[in-house]
Amino acid sequence: MINRVVLGYLKKVGGVSWYKPSFEEESDEIERVARDLSLESRDVLSALEGGSLISLSEDTWAHLDNTDSFATKDLSEVLRLAEEYDRPSVQSIIEKFKHGGSLPAAIVLGLPDGSDTLVGGNTRLMVARAFGQLPKVWYARI
Repeated sequence: MINRVVLGYLKKVGGVSWYKPSFEEESDEIERVARDLSLESRDVLSALEGGSLISLSEDTWAHLDNTDSFATKDLSEVLRLAEEYDRPSVQSIIEKFKHGGSLPAAIVLGLPDGSDTLVGGNTRLMVARAFGQLPKVWYARI
């Protein structure tokens, strides 16, 4: 587990800037979530195109469906889960948190019942949680 002194240092030195994700690169995740929610992929994509970059609140994150990122405790857990989920990009994400860099925002879809579900970006959210940072997400409501 990263101690608080090191974590505080990393928060000051590093830092991530977030940008609009590529829906083309996330198309498999978009289609999977649409299928799982019995929605049309084109309707989900249309909603996402009208979305915006927002700060993810603790409350929204705590209740976000389709992710285990809020419960992430430390980087060792992130690395274990990334291996389990076959996410080799985790090291480059960690480096951006340590040294600064840009990452595509995770994608969150607000559903008609008022709940929110993660479409893509679980690894990015797990790393943000391990570093104690509230990330920005691409948010759209369908």
